[in-house]
Amino acid sequence: MPTRASSHSQLRRCRHRDIVGAATDLFLSRGYAQTTMAMVARHAGCSVGHLYRHADGKRELLDAVIASQVETIDGLRRAVRSEPGLSPLARLRRLLQVLCSHLCEHPQLVAIVTTTDLVSSMAQPTFRERAEREDAELFRLAIEAGEIAGEDPRQLAAALYGIASSLVSLTDARRVPEHFAAIPAVVDRLFLEPLTANAKRPAPDGATGTRQ
Repeated sequence: MPTRASSHSQLRRCRHRDIVGAATDLFLSRGYAQTTMAMVARHAGCSVGHLYRHADGKRELLDAVIASQVETIDGLRRAVRSEPGLSPLARLRRLLQVLCSHLCEHPQLVAIVTTTDLVSSMAQPTFRERAEREDAELFRLAIEAGEIAGEDPRQLAAALYGIASSLVSLTDARRVPEHFAAIPAVVDRLFLEPLTANAKRPAPDGATGTRQ
């Protein structure tokens, strides 16, 4: 049987999710500047005093909204990394497809960030560093397998993140979120395909990885 402390902790987590969801809805529909803590409290069905137990202000709520989305994206990245039978290059392409598909279904993160002049000081840099580190490892394996040309996996990972992020920012998520689905093909044509064209394929007995 759950203890009173565990039940209280579970209830607090549920209320926090409700509050983050309410903040997400309002930041998207009204804009960050036009949203007040009182509006978030009313939308979440709690008092303003209770809301301040979860967040000191709107900036902390924005960080919580972004952190929630980052947590989801981290889960998607882990799932792709664990998929069997993919070569390093195929895994990179699969990552782009899965993440852009998620943005098609949940464009609110991009819409919120691009309609404010704020960037989460907590979530964004940490997420980018982690994503680039993981992608650099895939680029390293792809180079070793002869799938792509390149000498610096970290530089390739930073370039991939920059290109994909720029295309995401240019996409008007509020009007046609389905445009996110076209991003993987654009990145492939502009960035990945030239790397594969210049790749030095190893001899069959020296090949590593499974080609797709």
